[in-house]
Amino acid sequence: MDPLANKREAALKLGATDAFATAEEAHDFTMALTNGAGADTSIITVGNLESDVVTAAFDVLAKGGILVVVSLSAADDVNIHVPGFFLVNWERQIRGAMFGSSNPKYDI
Repeated sequence: MDPLANKREAALKLGATDAFATAEEAHDFTMALTNGAGADTSIITVGNLESDVVTAAFDVLAKGGILVVVSLSAADDVNIHVPGFFLVNWERQIRGAMFGSSNPKYDI
């Protein structure tokens, strides 16, 4: 999902199977593709992490789905707001990842 058409076009040329301009388009497609179940994983890689992006990525998850946050924000920004009902009852997870959760000194 990217609002810029040139980035969506590049993603499709580089192997993406689908690309969407808005989170709503991506949500509708994902729900249709999974018969309403939702995605196993949602990954946020935007340049500046904002609350609405987190909420949209969380809302597309299936039961037991994992939201992976790669994007950064200022240390004092509180920008993860999700419904506790779906976090607990649907056992969704939110996980941060830095460098793909690797240890560069060990892995390289």
